[in-house]
Amino acid sequence: MITTIEVPKEGFVSVQQYRNQPVYFFRFDCQETENETILCKETTFTLKSISYENMVSAMIAIKYNIDAQLALLYNYQSDSEAYAEDMASYQQWRSYCKEGAQDFFGINEY
Repeated sequence: MITTIEVPKEGFVSVQQYRNQPVYFFRFDCQETENETILCKETTFTLKSISYENMVSAMIAIKYNIDAQLALLYNYQSDSEAYAEDMASYQQWRSYCKEGAQDFFGINEY
């Protein structure tokens, strides 16, 4: 389930663990507001085994399940011009997910 929340700008993180449980909050499509807050969408995901790779995969799947990813890659390979914008959106989402996981794990570069 995806909800819209408003959180303080100070100390904002895109990924946060819930009380040492295997449940994580992921905030995305964020926009700064005039009153020093950030308005964003939030959802949760669960990881049985915590790792950078598992976290990135889980976050990517929030917008692009495996079937959608494969379809996009196939379509882009078949007609890169027609699917260039869709591929750019997908790559932007992947980058956002990687940055969120890097921040969570304290990784400067991966």
